[in-house]
Amino acid sequence: MDQRRPTQPSTNVIPLHPQARVLDSSTPEKSEMKEAARMEKEVDETPPEHAARAPSPKLSLVSSLPQIRLDQDLHVVLTQAMRALSEDPCLFSKGDQLVRVAVTEGETPRLVPMSTATLREQLSIRARWLKGDFVHPPGNIASALVKRGAWSSIRELRAMTTFPVLSSQGDLRTEEGYDPNTRTFYVGGCSVAVPEEPNIQDAKAACARLLDLVNEFPFAEEAHKSAWLAALLTPLSRFMHDGNTPLVVMQANMPGSGKTTLAQLIATIVTGSSVPAMACEKSEPNRKEILAKLRGAPSIALLDNVVARFGGPNLSTLITSRSFEDRSLGHLKQLSAPNDTCWMVTGNRISLAPDMARRCLHLRLQSNSEKPHLRGGFRYPNLLEHARQHRGELLSATLTILKAYALAGMPDVGLVAWGSFEEWSGIVRGALVWCGLADPAATREELEAEADESATEHARLVEGWHQLQVAMAREDGMTVKEALDHLHGDASAAPFLREILQGMGRAGSPPEPLKIARRLRDAKDRNVGGKMLRSLGSAKEALRWQVSRVEGDSRDRG
Repeated sequence: MDQRRPTQPSTNVIPLHPQARVLDSSTPEKSEMKEAARMEKEVDETPPEHAARAPSPKLSLVSSLPQIRLDQDLHVVLTQAMRALSEDPCLFSKGDQLVRVAVTEGETPRLVPMSTATLREQLSIRARWLKGDFVHPPGNIASALVKRGAWSSIRELRAMTTFPVLSSQGDLRTEEGYDPNTRTFYVGGCSVAVPEEPNIQDAKAACARLLDLVNEFPFAEEAHKSAWLAALLTPLSRFMHDGNTPLVVMQANMPGSGKTTLAQLIATIVTGSSVPAMACEKSEPNRKEILAKLRGAPSIALLDNVVARFGGPNLSTLITSRSFEDRSLGHLKQLSAPNDTCWMVTGNRISLAPDMARRCLHLRLQSNSEKPHLRGGFRYPNLLEHARQHRGELLSATLTILKAYALAGMPDVGLVAWGSFEEWSGIVRGALVWCGLADPAATREELEAEADESATEHARLVEGWHQLQVAMAREDGMTVKEALDHLHGDASAAPFLREILQGMGRAGSPPEPLKIARRLRDAKDRNVGGKMLRSLGSAKEALRWQVSRVEGDSRDRG
């Protein structure tokens, strides 16, 4: 595959005497421009001996750019301005802002949001402005365009990538520049060699090549190693679908086990370098921190070494939403940004908020060393430097896995659905299981069990209430008062429930009936081990609480 950089025509060269053109189509202005073209022709045809006596040519006679007249309606001027800006190959609309790909020699290209001042400069470069005579682009025009929020003539940019983008059909674009199909801009800088039609054997060999990098890390189980590879595939498969991607959680039982190295290894393969880590001193980043990161449009965002109980409404919204918005600091204006970033979190013995576990791709390191950071004798002593030097090979292997699975038609491998992440699951989980690896989602149950402490409390309460219900022979359930009366009269009845109720009281005193009712209300209507607590009766009278088997529960089958 020819990976040479295609030659791009320079966009900064302006010919001295090209033909001028006007964006406005009104008849009077056409006549005026015809007259200007005639005058230009007369000047160009002036004999050389008279050229010295000819007046200095005005800017209109050397302009190569479209001309925009300011004596028109504002909406006409804005439409023409957008049409002129659309000729800029590096200018795009991204979310609710105009951005430009800034290229500085020797540095990685970056996205720069357009301010009124920078856009005014581009308007000057891309068009000539007429108000009787030639003038600078008005500031109010630039300001109106910046604040417009939608730009019909300007190409939409979903992301700028440091890797070749793969489509859902398996088409791999390796040329630098903008791809209208995926709405991405590939900055180049890495040559890849991916087979035109890779098969499952090519994909399996690619998996082995990538897993060779991490074989010396103490993964708790094979599924956790497969989860690392799924995390690597996630940002590279981002433009194969329009769905959500789970939060990648990398945790270890001991500091120095290598969790941050695993995260930076993914970043090095995907972007060519390590990514800056975000500090998170609280349970989750605030909304403005998240929005600021998203508006920078990184492929990967890393929250390193979280220590508190992690998770909350901000992250829950972020992980299951395709865009994120918040109020601008100090203003009432709402800002938004598309969410195409792969979010990763590292920490030691991470404790997750209950509702976060189902949103996470989990991998765990289990080191038996007393001081893991002092280990030595690795095959790749400087793993990140090795990845930088062999990035093209490693990136090619990753893309080979995804392309082979796409070209095979993404065959069904019998995966259990992963709610909120169906599209990602079908591509990334499907590709790895297709290659014979463990299902990376198998680690999720462990994480959910550790995270949902409230579920454990509910399960104990439901089991204890069912124990008392059997002892009282009350299949239709009982009220809280009836339950307390029975426990008071029979000291041996339902010891499990008695222990739970004692924990609800204060200083050895029995719990209040109202507090017990609240706990029962929190636990009701949840399938706990095939059993469910339900409330019977009306709110005007004492509710009866009944535990019954859940119809159709998988535990009752076969």
